[in-house]
Formats: sequence, C-alpha cells, structure tokens
Amino acid sequence: MTLRSAGGRVRAKATARTPEDVRKEHDFARAYLHFDDDSEINWVMIRAVEASVADVATVPLQDVVGLGSMARMNLPGTVIGNWKWRYRPGALSGELSARLRSLVTLCDR
Repeated sequence: MTLRSAGGRVRAKATARTPEDVRKEHDFARAYLHFDDDSEINWVMIRAVEASVADVATVPLQDVVGLGSMARMNLPGTVIGNWKWRYRPGALSGELSARLRSLVTLCDR
C-alpha cells in the first residue's frame, strides 16, 4: 500500500497484516514455544531467551516480575512519557529470584 499526502506526493510505503496473518503468526509462535496458556507468557519468553544460542541473554526485570505492558520502558514513536518505570524495592521476591536462578543454571548462563 502506498500512502499519499494531501498534495498527492508519496509519503511512505506500508504493508498491512491481516487478522488472519496475525492469527497464523500467533499459532506458529505458540506451537514453536510449546505454549498453550496466556497466564505466564512472560516466563515462556524468558525461557526462550535463556535457552537461545545467543552469547548474551538479556531479560527485562519487568518480565521477571510479570508487570505487563503498563511497565514498558518506552513506546516507539512517542516523545513524552518514556523511561519512567523504576524498580520498586521488594518487587523481586525470593521465589522469583529462585525461579530465575534455576532457569539460568538449567540453560548454563
């Protein structure tokens, strides 16, 4: 799809994913990650990162704590409101630390 300005000039070229495309991508990702339940998608993704062949694995603390999208560090394309999230002392429990430690050990990180 080519977008045009009011003057008729070409602004940008964009592609649009259909809802069917998105569903297929979600289905593929769920099958690849052996994931059936939305309750702990953050830990499914953390495990995928830790189990990757990458030399370095970085996991956002917001994902470890399970805060969701409300704790994002930034929103691409926005100028205001970025980089405001801060870790609150006590948010990382012993249980979460042990869970992350176990996964890091299992994946030899």
